Amino acid sequence: MLLLDVGLPPRNAAERARHFEHGELAVQPGAEPFPWRDNPRVVHADTGGSS
Repeated sequence: MLLLDVGLPPRNAAERARHFEHGELAVQPGAEPFPWRDNPRVVHADTGGSS
């Protein structure tokens, strides 16, 4: 899992995700600077887990 919060437009982030095997982009509208801490259930679900 690679989490980026660098202000990349989704189009650019998707391009970077393609550099990783099985990489894909997940956008969380309204996410805070630390989404894994602020909303761990959403992050867990987005990364293949269950809530």
